[in-house]
Formats: sequence, structure tokens, C-alpha cells
Amino acid sequence: MLLNTMIELKKLHGLSYKDISERSGVSIGTVQKVFGGITSPRAKTLDELSKAFVGLELPNMVAEQTMYSSGTSAIKNNDSSVNPFEKWIPGKQNGDYTIKDYESLPEDVRAELIDGKLFKMEAPSNIHQTIILELALQLKTVIKKRKGSCKVFISPSDVELDEDEPTIVQPDLYIVCNKDMSKDSKRTHGAPDFVAEVVSLSTRIKDKRLKHFKYANAGVREYWIIDPYHESITTYNFEDDDIVSIYSFDDVVPLAIYNGTIKVDFSEIKSELLGTFGTLS
Repeated sequence: MLLNTMIELKKLHGLSYKDISERSGVSIGTVQKVFGGITSPRAKTLDELSKAFVGLELPNMVAEQTMYSSGTSAIKNNDSSVNPFEKWIPGKQNGDYTIKDYESLPEDVRAELIDGKLFKMEAPSNIHQTIILELALQLKTVIKKRKGSCKVFISPSDVELDEDEPTIVQPDLYIVCNKDMSKDSKRTHGAPDFVAEVVSLSTRIKDKRLKHFKYANAGVREYWIIDPYHESITTYNFEDDDIVSIYSFDDVVPLAIYNGTIKVDFSEIKSELLGTFGTLS
């Protein structure tokens, strides 16, 4: 469970630091530091803290989990028996699809293939696209200024994470430092060094759970989850014992793959969003 979710559950259910400590077995001192934003918890600590919230749910968690289990974020009625890909790929269950099946979809149908399951992707909002474009601009500018060899890509751009698995994803933004991985003009082959996803109400579960797991196991070095609804950026440094850090849209966020020497000023992105839309979400 992500720390942001635990913070929301803590507020919703009125749990004290003592309650969380007793339910999880984590010392009250550590609980205070983690929930007070004084320290960034490691993955093991997050797992232990999550025990305190077993059986507790946010109002939208059940609907999101049902939507996720259906195999597509586009199924609004949460009916897992409905397969929107049947009309293009008849005779298969969603979970048995191959890369060849994925490639047979019409060009105007945007989807991701994860472990043989197709997830239909809705058109991103203007806020979503502004965040990604501003992020890409900052990153590309500083990398180019340093004459770096890493390349910045934005969606829609296919990434085949592992050639042994039927998985092709379209990260919102990713960085590749190995030139051989992006030689194919059709798609990137292998795990990017850096991935950023901007969550929406329809992709929250997929981005925070399924894709987090896939990226970590495929060899992605660093993963950012940008959540405009909670005005937060959660970063995962998979190279350094899965260290988790949480930032706000007022912070300057360092990239671990550059040892913190390259940073993204989210206050500039926030200013652009407020100036254009009057809101962050």
C-alpha cells in the first residue's frame, strides 16, 4: 500500500500514531517520522505499516479495484464479462492476448498489453498532457545542455519491457540511456532507466500497483507517480533498496538516476497549470 493511501485512511478513520504502531508493530517513533514527513520509508517499512490498514478502504477503492480486475479502465459498468476487444480480436479471453494481437488493433484504439491482458486507454486530459509536456521540457533542456546521451520520450510510445512476456506499455514519460534499446523506430525494447506516470481516476490502481510491480521487476531504475489530485509526486528508487520519497507540487524533485544533479521544479509546473486551468486537477 502506498503511503499517500495510508495517510488518507489515517485521516478518514481517525487513527492515531499509537493506533498505527500497535496495529503494525512498527515503533511509534518511526510512525511519527514517516507520517510527519520527516523521513522517507523503505519498502519493508511500508509493507509493515500497511498491516495497520488491513480491512480499511477509501470510498473510491472498491470501485477502482473492481474496474482494475475487469481488465480495462474503459469499462464503466464494472462488468468483467464485457470484453471491449472482442470485436477486433474474436475468440480470445482478455488475459490470453499476444503481442501479435496487440499489433492487430486499429490505429485509433490506444491500449496497453500487460501479461496478456489488454487495458484500453482513454484520451488524457489537458492537465495531464500539460504536466507531461512541462516535465519533458525541463528534462530535455537540462540533458541537452549537458550534452547527455539519454533520450526523453513521451506517450504514446510503445515500450516492450521484457521480450519473454506479452507486455507492451505506454508510459507517460520515460528516459532511455542505452541507445540500442531505442534503435527500433517502432518501439523501445527493454526497461527504461526512468519512468513517470501521471495518475488519473481511471488509471490510479494500474499505475500505483500493477505498473509499479512490472517496472520494478523489469529493471526500471527509477519510477515517479505524479498525482495532481493529491498534489504529490511519489518517487521510487529501485536501485537503492526501493527508497520511497514524497514531494509536493511546490518542491524541486531530484532524479536519482542522475544522483540528484538533475532536478525538476514542480512549482513551475504548478504555476503553468494554475495560470492555464485555475486548478491542478
